[in-house]
Formats: sequence, structure tokens, C-alpha cells
Amino acid sequence: PMHRLGVLMLPGGCEIFYDTAVTKTIRDPPAQHFSQRISELFREWDQSNLVELNGQGVPVRDWPSLYNTRKSKLAKTGQWRTVSKEWHNWKVRTVRSHSYITGPLTLYLHASESSRKRSA
Repeated sequence: PMHRLGVLMLPGGCEIFYDTAVTKTIRDPPAQHFSQRISELFREWDQSNLVELNGQGVPVRDWPSLYNTRKSKLAKTGQWRTVSKEWHNWKVRTVRSHSYITGPLTLYLHASESSRKRSA
């Protein structure tokens, strides 16, 4: 029935439809730590199955739309708070890498150089 149809609008214009009678809430964000797995972060940022809604993967870049309770009726209070700081760090890394033509290797070298400068 149409009255049970929910839709999550993602920033890129993608829509994910779901049955509101079946999907009341979403599971907590996965405990992912990409600090040592940068190349995996790049893969998951734009296309991911770490979190799914109605069988459709939600890219890591769109997690705020899913977990922020102001934007999504599916999220439980506090879910986004648990991962938001780390997500913002991931965003900084991926945005920087997208601005470089050479990709993940340049970002890794840039991050390594930055950490060496801070410790010196």
C-alpha cells in the first residue's frame, strides 16, 4: 500500500524506497575505523553495502542523511552522535583525495608528511 511507502532522499538525488511497516529503525552505524585502511574508505565513500536500506547500499558519504534524526525518521536518538566525529575526519580525507589527480597514494603521502611535521 502507498501509505506505507517511505523514501529516503540522498544528497545526490538518489531515492531509496522502503516499507515503513517493516523498516521502523535502522541498525547502529558499523564500527568502522578507516585510519589504517584508506583505500577501503575511498571504495566505501561513493558505493557501499556496509549499511543497507531495503537491500540498497547507502554510501558512507550519505550516512548523515540516514543517521541524523532531523533528516531521517529511521534513526534512533544518538545513533549519529556515535560516529559523526569520525565520519567528518573521513570526509576531510576523501575530499582532499578527490582534489588530487593521483588519488589515494598522494593523500597517504600528504597525511604521513603532515603527521611528521606535527611530531617534529
